[in-house]
Amino acid sequence: MTKFKNSLKSSIHNIHLWLGLGSGILIFIICLSGTVLAFEDEITRLLQPGKFYVTEGESTLSEEQLIEILQSEEGGEVAYVIVPEKADEAYIFSLKTKPEQRHGTRYYMNPYSGEILGNASGGVKEFFGFFFRLHRWLLLDSSIGRPIVGVATLIFLVMILSGIYMWWPVKLKFLKNGFKLKTRAPRVKVNYDLHNVLGFYASVLLLVLALTGLNWSFEWYRNGASALLGAEVFARGNNVENNEDGSQDIFTTPLSITELRAMADEKFSYDGLHRINFGKGESQVTEVRKYKSGFFAFAAPDKVWVNRNTGDILAVDDFSEKPFTIFI
Repeated sequence: MTKFKNSLKSSIHNIHLWLGLGSGILIFIICLSGTVLAFEDEITRLLQPGKFYVTEGESTLSEEQLIEILQSEEGGEVAYVIVPEKADEAYIFSLKTKPEQRHGTRYYMNPYSGEILGNASGGVKEFFGFFFRLHRWLLLDSSIGRPIVGVATLIFLVMILSGIYMWWPVKLKFLKNGFKLKTRAPRVKVNYDLHNVLGFYASVLLLVLALTGLNWSFEWYRNGASALLGAEVFARGNNVENNEDGSQDIFTTPLSITELRAMADEKFSYDGLHRINFGKGESQVTEVRKYKSGFFAFAAPDKVWVNRNTGDILAVDDFSEKPFTIFI
């Protein structure tokens, strides 16, 4: 039995070593580019403060007035508007010039004066676009780069799991030795401990990154994760149906964006910014997202779908009530 365990550990050690040698460069590129993208908003605001920050005035124009100004000057149709929590920040509008566009161009506006402060084009956008393509597709065509990144992530996952296995002591009484660095030791031993101990501490976070990152590469993995978690991963689009059947009271004027935000605030009373996604075509089903503010706040929003003609709330998506069945 001991001989088998030693042989197994030796085999896993070799797998861990050779996979690391073979995929190290790809993993480094993916991790480095992902780190840059994680700070995209902060870096962009630092380099282009004139687009994001305004001098607070006495009162703001309505969102509808700002939309009218933007569409009259730039053409196209606004797909969504982001209303910030803070009074000294610009409003953000996504403007589509063609109906088939999936993502419009972002424009920044001063809500007090109606001035268009700029859009999300230029050198900074191109810089982060480069790192986005590098992170997701290694600058290749997406049909080629996406599976390559996925396979590299799978290899990385095997490396993490094999590393945890090798870190685990033969006897539990030696477990505490794996949590501390031995600095008073030969250089080779110190180097080994740095890899072994720090690798263990990082393994939990790395597992989360690898397991979630695979959702972008493989549809079969995304479908499996959705089934396991009990909620669709990366749900896109507005699947809430309009409820107009002639039996409800129809407003002469559809609900304003301010009224829509107030309805979301009634459901979710915390501080945060709002994003209002307008229905496609003539649809009056409007999605209002609300994001919590704060360093430890979840990036995922709470959502309310409203029929702007009738004022009916069609659906509510409370992120805190999302099912989590992975351990059941």
